[in-house]
Amino acid sequence: MAWSGRRAMLLTTTLLLAAALSESCDPGDLVQGCRVEGPNYCVCGLGCRTSFSYATREQCLTASRGERGDPCSSQPCRHHSYCTQIIADPGYQCFCDGTGYYGRHCELSE
Repeated sequence: MAWSGRRAMLLTTTLLLAAALSESCDPGDLVQGCRVEGPNYCVCGLGCRTSFSYATREQCLTASRGERGDPCSSQPCRHHSYCTQIIADPGYQCFCDGTGYYGRHCELSE
């Protein structure tokens, strides 16, 4: 039996949802977007806001070509915090949750 039509759509949707949920983010943080996976390569779909930070494939491809570069590659976030790319300047945001630090770069002790 071939997978086509509604069955294929259901399987694809189920797999995308399972992948998104495996990133363990709150349901309110799930977005449809894109993320850079390498030079000139983006993955688009449903995922956590922190990972899928580009709203369109065009924005993601611009970043993947190095026109904006990966602002997290310089490791601006300190104390084992999490860096994610965002569209607004400076192009990244540090998530300090659970580190005991706060501030733009998670540099200030609580």
